Amino acid sequence: MHTKSKDSSYVWINQHYKLRILSINMLKWVGLWTLESNTSSSLKCIYYIYNKIAVSAMIIFTITLFADICMMLDDLSIVTDDGCIFAGITVVLFNVINCQFTRDRIARLSYETLNSCEELCQSSEVNFTEKLKYYLWRDKIPFYSFCSLGYLLVIALIFVTPTEGGNLPIRARYPFDIKTSPGHEIGFAVEACSIFFGVTAILAIDTIIVSICNLILLQLEILNMNFQNCSTTKTRCFINKNDDNMIEKDQSIMIQKKELRYNRYEELFKKYIQHHQRLVTMIDDLNDLFNSSMLVQMFSSTSMICLTGFQAIVDFVNMSQWTDA
Repeated sequence: MHTKSKDSSYVWINQHYKLRILSINMLKWVGLWTLESNTSSSLKCIYYIYNKIAVSAMIIFTITLFADICMMLDDLSIVTDDGCIFAGITVVLFNVINCQFTRDRIARLSYETLNSCEELCQSSEVNFTEKLKYYLWRDKIPFYSFCSLGYLLVIALIFVTPTEGGNLPIRARYPFDIKTSPGHEIGFAVEACSIFFGVTAILAIDTIIVSICNLILLQLEILNMNFQNCSTTKTRCFINKNDDNMIEKDQSIMIQKKELRYNRYEELFKKYIQHHQRLVTMIDDLNDLFNSSMLVQMFSSTSMICLTGFQAIVDFVNMSQWTDA
């Protein structure tokens, strides 16, 4: 047994757990998760209202953005700009709504992957410390990198984008005058909340998905190492050819050792097969929870690529015409 690996497995898996808790707390901060069962009823009521405000702000922003696209169809530059943002906010809104309906299942799957990984590490007979380190960094590096970029975007849109003259951080069409008070403040609040809530939500949800995938991949690799390791060890038997009693004694010991090894092999093999079936069930649950989200993500990314490419071509043509003139 690799006792050192087992002792360190708790340390590394606990860091995965802390990252998962941080992601869930991010969703709680923006009102998109549930509070603990021991929370007071009054606080739960306030949080319920906060949840509806957060989701409503993103829905309103999406509608106003779509309205601006419909009103400005004759201006391709505005349509492509708004179209890219609309595609992005659509993905965020879809994931947020999906999370609202499936958060209990997501939480169960999240804890199941962590628990199964810890159980596998405790029952394994191979050295897997390097694998644990590798997959922890596969969780941490994307999380902190995208959080830095995401919140830099939030700060730039909310605080750096000029709003003089009644302008808002992002073009949108509201049913009131946004150039005068309090219409401007209301529009700015809707967009600021939508941007902050949306970026926080998508970062947290994607981190949870990636973390679940990484832990499943980690367990598959450890299982592969275990399957290669759980084979019967060849027994070397030294026999004295001149002593019949010694021959019978050695053969008896050899048979007993083989039986013990075979029983141990059979026990481990069954255990690893059962764990593999457990992982297959987790993968099915993961696909069931997020396959629609991945489809919307692919559609959104394709739309943004096409719109950005189209805008680049239009700008290049306009620049060429201006240069020729």
